[in-house]
Amino acid sequence: MQYPGLSPEVTGWESIGEFRPMIANPFFKLSKITLTLISIAAFGVPLMGQETPTVKLGNADVTGLPDDWTHHHLVFSNPRTADEAIHRGAYEEWLRIVNDPRYAMQQLKRRRPAQGFAADDVGRMEDAAEAARLAAIEEIDEARVALRGAKKSAKPKIEKDWSMALGSGSTTVGAGMYPAKFSFNPIGTPNCASATSPDFVAYNTSATGSSSQASIVAYDNLYSSCTGQVPSVYWAFNTGGKVTTSVVLSLTGSQLAFIQTPSSGNAQLVLLKWAAKPAGRSITAKLNNNTSFSVSSGTLTSMDVGAGISGTGIPAGDTIASVTTATAGTLTSAATVNTTQTLAITADAGSPDTLTAVSNSSYPGCSTPCMTTLTFSGSSRSDTISSPFYDYIHDALYVGDASGGLHKFSPVFNGTPAEVLTSGAPWAAAGTTTLTSPVYDSGTGNVFVGNASGFLYSVNSSGVATKSLQVAAGAIVDGPLVDSSNGQLWAFVSQDTNASVSPTACASTACSGVVQLPTDFGATTKFTESVIGVSNANTLYIGAFDNLYWASSNGTGNLYVNGSTGGAAAKLVQIPLTAAAFVTAGNCQSGYKTPTNISNEVCATNIDNPLTSGTAQPSPVTEIDNGSTDYIFASVSASGNQTGCTGACIYSWNTTSTLSSGAAAGHGLAAAGGTSGTIIDNISATTGASQVYFSTLSSGTCSTSGTVTSGGCAVQASQAGLQ
Repeated sequence: MQYPGLSPEVTGWESIGEFRPMIANPFFKLSKITLTLISIAAFGVPLMGQETPTVKLGNADVTGLPDDWTHHHLVFSNPRTADEAIHRGAYEEWLRIVNDPRYAMQQLKRRRPAQGFAADDVGRMEDAAEAARLAAIEEIDEARVALRGAKKSAKPKIEKDWSMALGSGSTTVGAGMYPAKFSFNPIGTPNCASATSPDFVAYNTSATGSSSQASIVAYDNLYSSCTGQVPSVYWAFNTGGKVTTSVVLSLTGSQLAFIQTPSSGNAQLVLLKWAAKPAGRSITAKLNNNTSFSVSSGTLTSMDVGAGISGTGIPAGDTIASVTTATAGTLTSAATVNTTQTLAITADAGSPDTLTAVSNSSYPGCSTPCMTTLTFSGSSRSDTISSPFYDYIHDALYVGDASGGLHKFSPVFNGTPAEVLTSGAPWAAAGTTTLTSPVYDSGTGNVFVGNASGFLYSVNSSGVATKSLQVAAGAIVDGPLVDSSNGQLWAFVSQDTNASVSPTACASTACSGVVQLPTDFGATTKFTESVIGVSNANTLYIGAFDNLYWASSNGTGNLYVNGSTGGAAAKLVQIPLTAAAFVTAGNCQSGYKTPTNISNEVCATNIDNPLTSGTAQPSPVTEIDNGSTDYIFASVSASGNQTGCTGACIYSWNTTSTLSSGAAAGHGLAAAGGTSGTIIDNISATTGASQVYFSTLSSGTCSTSGTVTSGGCAVQASQAGLQ
């Protein structure tokens, strides 16, 4: 059947994200974007040691895929087929979903076929990935045989983990916040520093930027299969403020956006174009015709590990391998001279490149590295918990402030950056209290956000906000989880509205739980709730769906949440869903009186209860399916009691099948103070494994960096080590 307005017609040029194709019908336009994006993976899976091919996406060179906090809050369960969408009368919405770049990225990362115009390309992607996997395994095995006479192995494992110092003192990505990862092959061979464009991961530090402390730092040469220092410092910048919320990446990974608190005034949106290995500082040191060197002028810190170092007789591209004292260290590759000379060290977390902001009009053409700052409009507009959400399609960015203002910026990465105002004020008003991170949903075209007064808001493209019924008696802290395909959203509340009725489900007090609304909710739409336990001081962060949910045709599976008991001990809970709705399991107590705003309330299933032996703050949950096994990851801030890891730990569970009540974690790893949100990178074509990235929330010894200084750690943990 031919639908009106769906015939493609090229009419001109328009700025959309970092590319400029303009096609009269928006659905056809986005389908071409998705088709090209999928083709990146179809033909961009290199063999070991080869460079990733460049693919043209509009006017931008694209070779990889970003992953940041936004990909955890906006998800796409199975959107089903076009015929089914037509039958439901939802064809246009279906087109918007299957042509959303995040949908394409999600399918690539999960190795799942895609609906829409990209379906054929996904099949070619799988064929190319399998061919690359077999070829890479053969190449690795041949090298092993040549070097060691080793027997061929079909499954080489990535085993090495690293832990790098983010700075001195309280340096961390932050509770509920995420690092950002750029992978050039979502299911292919990882790119090391030897590649022209290496994979990298960026961490904000939550410390005030200065000449001796980076606001943001990135690492490359990430994998144990890489040669040289693992990892290396890719870049580090002092942007003149404190960055306490999550960073987001542009489609090409060449730019970043984040919010910073300056020394005075309103919060600022920072847009940054990075450059690899910017200059840091110089020291005077004696080289010893080997890997050791001693410093006579200047000092070393643990943050120098992995930084580039250069001088006469030092091999090109050399890095600092270790710092043993403030005046002694080692090189990754030995120097060939025995002299005292001035050595240059590239920027790192303790000696960053300090950037001066250029005007927004100068930013599009500025030479890297460079940045611009856009100060939030309005009076006294701070930001403490809201991370920016970037819309790849429309080159727009949304972020909340602590006064209920929802800010929109457009253009962002392409064109002259600017804030979009409504009558001189922030784009939309969502109450007057602190806003969570917002989520833009391509299915509805609306932005969803929660606030500290316990309400959710849906904001349409004109900036008009619809306020929900009150879903929480206390503040909503984490941004909502939105399933665009099923038209549902979930909010995670530490203190629900149960305290207003008697008897309650939680012993005469409020509960913590997950509330659910359709994405087309109105001002009087009642919500459903899955109760987790008695409310306490802990923040409830976002949960994650298992692969059963992702793979089903109607949103049937489980949502896993890292909750807590009334005594504030942590516990993992399971929330079953059928047709993307809570499974009715009866009320939480006999004689329960349903609060006015709730249409139905059920109890979550305790899995690990308790997960800790004492009070502990739970983290967000992250999930990954590697093609054969499904895992979830979550941490606790203290008192962990699983798998032999006690205290602050990150744990994993095998959720390939629905977990039974009482199922124990499979593995644990110590993490001082617990972890930030976690990012999981590409599923390697050669190993079937991937890495988990996070920062610790407390100071501790960062094992790779050494012990000259101590602060929070940027960590990579191999998934194999957490299974």
